[in-house]
Amino acid sequence: MDADKINEDQLAEQWAVIVVDRWMQALTRYKIGVTGRLMNSFYKELKRANGDVEAVIFKFLKYGRFEDMGVGRGTSLNERVLTRKFDRYRDAEGKWTGHIARKKKPWYSKTFYREVAKLADLYKRDYSTKLVSAIESSLTGDLNMEV
Repeated sequence: MDADKINEDQLAEQWAVIVVDRWMQALTRYKIGVTGRLMNSFYKELKRANGDVEAVIFKFLKYGRFEDMGVGRGTSLNERVLTRKFDRYRDAEGKWTGHIARKKKPWYSKTFYREVAKLADLYKRDYSTKLVSAIESSLTGDLNMEV
C-alpha cells in the first residue's frame, strides 16, 4: 500500500470522526437527545471499492432527522412547508393561524453540508499539490524553449 492511499484513508477516517464530533456539539447546542440515545447511536463506516474509499456511511436513530426538519408527532414535512409563511399571522378573530409548535433544529443538515464542503476543499488542495509535484518532477531536465 503506498503512502498516498494511506493518507486518503486516514483523511476519510479522520473526517468521519470530526463530523460525528461536530454533530454531537450541535445536538448539545440545540438541546436534542437529552437521554443520550441519539448520541450513542452514531456509527460510521468507510465503504471501499478496489482498495479505495468510495463512500463514508453514517448511521444513527431516525428521529434525529425529524428533529433536524422540525417534523414528527402530528407535524408532517408537507404541513411545515405549506404553513411556514403563516407562522406569525393572526386571523380576523385574533387567533394564531398556521402556528407550528415544532421548530427546525438543523443539527444534521447544516453541519453535514458544511463538513462535506471542507472535505472537498481538502481533497482539492491535496490533489493540486500532488499534480504540481508531479509536473515539477517531470521537468527535472533542461527545458528547450525554442520556437
